[in-house]
Amino acid sequence: MRILRYLFLASAVVFILLQIIYYPQMPNTVAIHFNSNGQVNGWMSRDLNLIMSCVIIVIITSSFFGAPYIAKSVTGDLINVPHKEYWLSANNKERLIEIISIYLYSIGLVTNIFMIFLFHQLYKYNIHAINEVFIIAIVPFLIIIFGFTIHLIIRLNKCA
Repeated sequence: MRILRYLFLASAVVFILLQIIYYPQMPNTVAIHFNSNGQVNGWMSRDLNLIMSCVIIVIITSSFFGAPYIAKSVTGDLINVPHKEYWLSANNKERLIEIISIYLYSIGLVTNIFMIFLFHQLYKYNIHAINEVFIIAIVPFLIIIFGFTIHLIIRLNKCA
């Protein structure tokens, strides 16, 4: 789990470093939003884009990283899991937190990698004037998140 946690945090650092590396190459006004046909329908200054993208990744990373620590300190009546009495018993709560932590770090890592890919597409569009935005990447991202969620539900329904 430690390696997963470090990879997750490293993905946020890589995201921020890429923002800083791409920043000088970006035009003063950057395209940031596209409609379903791939046409630009939203613009932002490159300064605000840098700030907002870094704030977004910090919020995402902090949320996924901090949730297990919060879960350790809350009472059992605030936690909703299948077989609650089993998982929140004195013998199993620590194991539950570990399982949830692994899933949150995994989903956070996948989310950060998706954000890196998404912003890389944005930079390719703005720097190299590539008229194609590869938004179909959201499909595998959603499939992975759905798979993680189903796997977690199945895992928590097993009481051994």
